[in-house]
Amino acid sequence: MDERTVRKTISQLAYCYAVNRRVSDPIQFSIVGLTGKAEKIFNSYPSYSNWDVNISNKNLDELWNPKQIVYLTADSNNLLETLNEDKVYIIGGLLDHNHHKGVCLKKAEDNGYEHARLPIESFFKLCGRNVLTINQVFEILVNFCQSLDWKKAFLDVIPKRKGIAEEISSEYKKREELMDERTVRKTISQLAYCYAVNRRVSDPIQFSIVGLTGKAEKIFNSYPSYSNWDVNISNKNLDELWNPKQIVYLTADSNNLLETLNEDKVYIIGGLLDHNHHKGVCLKKAEDNGYEHARLPIESFFKLCGRNVLTINQVFEILVNFCQSLDWKKAFLDVIPKRKGIAEEISSEYKKREEVSLEELTNE
Repeated sequence: MDERTVRKTISQLAYCYAVNRRVSDPIQFSIVGLTGKAEKIFNSYPSYSNWDVNISNKNLDELWNPKQIVYLTADSNNLLETLNEDKVYIIGGLLDHNHHKGVCLKKAEDNGYEHARLPIESFFKLCGRNVLTINQVFEILVNFCQSLDWKKAFLDVIPKRKGIAEEISSEYKKREELMDERTVRKTISQLAYCYAVNRRVSDPIQFSIVGLTGKAEKIFNSYPSYSNWDVNISNKNLDELWNPKQIVYLTADSNNLLETLNEDKVYIIGGLLDHNHHKGVCLKKAEDNGYEHARLPIESFFKLCGRNVLTINQVFEILVNFCQSLDWKKAFLDVIPKRKGIAEEISSEYKKREEVSLEELTNE
């Protein structure tokens, strides 16, 4: 794993920690095998040392009896039917499993560990392989421990784009609004990643979170440490804070390309998570309010598969990177995942990647 991937893995661990703290009956959460680059990067975040988790640089066999260990991997032929208190369930810390198919399974088999996959297909038919991020697997396990209901645990976590839209729509057809509580929490998690990205760079940009009201404000304030962020946080609307002529709304649906960043402008990343299911909402808001709007100039450098829709934190990180380098191509290559369809370009830029190493995230 290169440094960028390690940082993203650690960001997912931070989300796992937040998820576990929220529930009434948290599970035992351990981070093991934290050595070398991963340990150094993890320790660069001072607040992480205060986490109420077991953190170790030891290997699995030094901490538990190998017969207790169950390695979770989408490549296993064994379905995980339930969770056993006598077992230790391992989520391999290899981010973006799609590019390293079989690595986790091989490690389990080489070390004589049991292995299993989540029983997703027992309830839903997914598109493609049943590969989820570290934090998604962790949140599913936490949810199952609370409800003992796999179906509910999956529905609360798996994004619609994984191919269970019909099932989810029947479960959630009476949504309160465009973003339900789970989506708001994921948006706030992305904001946390934005904050971490901005703190890392030598010349951070001005970062504001505005329009924080109602459910979003309540959930944001439920994380005590967030109130200490060195950012502008407001429940006011955009027009109350800036001249509408300064505002540029960033949306993948705009016909205007963003050529550069202007210090006199305020660039807005709409806080609507999962834009694919609400196409045109951000553009309509910009047009209704008379704001300028633009999209990132991705297609000027790469040909992507599908629409050029990125997450909030990906857009933010691209903007931060561009402010440091003034190079769109470099800014995109450092952020956009291979699965978006720029693998050929990325592979030529990063063909000398470091050897894959595994850090383990465990819970028992």
